Amino acid sequence: MPKKMLIIVLASVLSLGLIGCGNDDIAENIDVPEMVLVEAGTTSEDNGSITVEEDFYIGKYHVTQAEFEEVMGFNPSLFDGNLLFGGNPYHPVENVTWYDAVKYCNELSEAEGLEKYYEISYIEYLEDDGEDWQHSQSIGSAKVEENEGANGYRLPTEVEYEYAARGGKNGEATTYAGSDNIDEIAWYWRNSGDEYLDGDYNYNFDRIENNNCKTHPVGEKQANELGIYDMSGNVWDWTNTLSDGPYPVERGGSWSYDAGSCEVDYRYSLSPSTGGSFLGFRLTKTR
Repeated sequence: MPKKMLIIVLASVLSLGLIGCGNDDIAENIDVPEMVLVEAGTTSEDNGSITVEEDFYIGKYHVTQAEFEEVMGFNPSLFDGNLLFGGNPYHPVENVTWYDAVKYCNELSEAEGLEKYYEISYIEYLEDDGEDWQHSQSIGSAKVEENEGANGYRLPTEVEYEYAARGGKNGEATTYAGSDNIDEIAWYWRNSGDEYLDGDYNYNFDRIENNNCKTHPVGEKQANELGIYDMSGNVWDWTNTLSDGPYPVERGGSWSYDAGSCEVDYRYSLSPSTGGSFLGFRLTKTR
């Protein structure tokens, strides 16, 4: 089976500790995130003319904190609410590095008896040095290869993500994933806190924090035409596509970002070693 090298990151700017890889204690019967079938085709000209050549499944929701912890054995989320006491199990898992996301894909594939899509080696884990986002069980560096043709879970490509966000081949052109009204379909900086914020964004994170802006349970906003939720807002989704950086591309925007970042054609990229309360992911699987 052909293999495609995705990325090798030394992460020299981070303090890393080398330890053994893998989580062998995965429950036999786990909850698999719900998926939506997206048929291949091309969106209309006024809807971006995005083409996908193969049918695929994509997560109906972001992967949740409960789903992630059940498979991986830990929850890196900053908005965890302490799962031991109920917590926020239906909030999207966040503060996951790109490596954490692909490792989850592999672990879930193995639990389901599917062929792993990724080969991951030379894993180095982040050392917890007091930074809120640095979780000692999160992966900060690894060599990742892609097993093209494997039937296991993976991250969506950037094209697949945008195609699905636009509603697929029959989707109508909208600014955000399912609507021109962002408040109908997305949690973003204005509406994710105690009060609806007005004025300009201007990266005023003190104002956002003081308003208790945060993630929200998946699926509370309106779905897009394909029945997929939160493809605009709540948390950014890691993708399987590398930017020119080369860093992985993120799509969708988040609870702490402005409306522009939630538009269906907006792209962002970060180091795969990065975490944060604004970073999550959803699954994809080739049909």
